[in-house]
Amino acid sequence: MINEQMSGMSFLSQNMQSLNISSKNVKTDLKIKLVTKAQHDFVFMSDTRLNTVSNTYGKGDITKKAGFYGYDSFFNSPGSSRGVGILIKKNLGVTILDTRADVIGNYLLLKVKLNGSQNSIIIGSVYGPNTNEMGFFDGLENSLAGLNAQTVILGGDWNLTYESVPAEENIDVINMREIPSRLRSLRLKQIRTRFNLTDPYRVLHPNKRDFTYVPNDNRLTNRSRLDFFLVSTNFAESVQTCQISPSNVKSIFDHKSITCSNRKPFK
Repeated sequence: MINEQMSGMSFLSQNMQSLNISSKNVKTDLKIKLVTKAQHDFVFMSDTRLNTVSNTYGKGDITKKAGFYGYDSFFNSPGSSRGVGILIKKNLGVTILDTRADVIGNYLLLKVKLNGSQNSIIIGSVYGPNTNEMGFFDGLENSLAGLNAQTVILGGDWNLTYESVPAEENIDVINMREIPSRLRSLRLKQIRTRFNLTDPYRVLHPNKRDFTYVPNDNRLTNRSRLDFFLVSTNFAESVQTCQISPSNVKSIFDHKSITCSNRKPFK
């Protein structure tokens, strides 16, 4: 899934469960190392929590570490909870045209142009609310409309299921009485419809059951697929792989990562 030719791109999305920047932290160093190890072209991070009075130092330190592995860093993480970030491979020749972000760190959208492409694309890291905060969806929808690009690629922990059907019929949950929120799933569906977005994992694996959130407590049997990409259908047609990692690194990440790659050039 590593980008072997500039004609294709690979993406990784990972719930970070905090980057702990208040002091030098071995776990933070390991997280940055792990998410950059495969050298995906874009890395979407959620739940970064860049939150203390040491923010300036901490962000600079993380930016330096990511830079050592060949990435430019972009963050929207102003508080002690939530927060998102995007890492972009330096050798891609990406130009940032415009940016949109909410005030509490739920999403970061970058309108970019890739070296050699004529059209711009929107890439975005998302950390959806775990309560029915409709303002998040309103802001995301308005930001996508304002940036206005032909291709959209979003990744993150949405804290909802792709479909709004009940738990007993929903392929993205198991051993749960209810899905996280039918209301949130329905609101996201409105955004998907407006911008013609789809889930590449479901396009490639329409009947496969796998999950990104597995509780660390072995006594708990509930599972859910809360982390996924949403991409424009024109991009989905070129997607070659979209996979959920076989396991999460316990005590390092509390969600499995997802990866997506295509092998068709952006025009």
